[in-house]
Amino acid sequence: EEKERGERERREKVAAMAKGVDPEQYEKDTGVKWASSFTDVPDDGNCLMHAVWLGLSALKKHYPNLPGGGGELPTSAERFRLAALMKMAKDLGYREAVSNQLQLWLSVDCDVLYSLEDLFLLPPDFQSLVVNTNLEVTGGAVQLEQIDIGAMVDQYIAAISQKQTDSGREFYLPLGELELETLCRVYGFRL
Repeated sequence: EEKERGERERREKVAAMAKGVDPEQYEKDTGVKWASSFTDVPDDGNCLMHAVWLGLSALKKHYPNLPGGGGELPTSAERFRLAALMKMAKDLGYREAVSNQLQLWLSVDCDVLYSLEDLFLLPPDFQSLVVNTNLEVTGGAVQLEQIDIGAMVDQYIAAISQKQTDSGREFYLPLGELELETLCRVYGFRL
């Protein structure tokens, strides 16, 4: 009996998930105008920025008097990425967060550093810079305070801004939590 009830509840949940969105009900419930089509984004590592750009573009188009949004938007997701990263590079909170992340990377044991997935998503040149500097700091050849962390922050931002190429395929590095948090702040929206 309990097994039957569980199976019935599961079927009901699955059936409910299969129902499409009623655009009129959605707009009535949320106040958000439903679009009849979606734009598929390319699989180039820039999907977060593409989605944010599409969302902000749609909001500006349908609700031009909304406050926030970070000013005029570029005409493409690729240009939006560069403009957003330039804004984020000027954000003191972002620079401090990246600085803290880099100082952590430079001061941990190599075994820990090598287990940090985020580091190995970055371009090989920047990875080498971090690993070599980490070896100098943890080996005692250089004090962490002697490292120009501000310059490394600029190099990090440059690294995540550039389009990468591997085996003839062009792509962007996926952005992380620091970038998402700052993106929300500098463009004045919440997720």
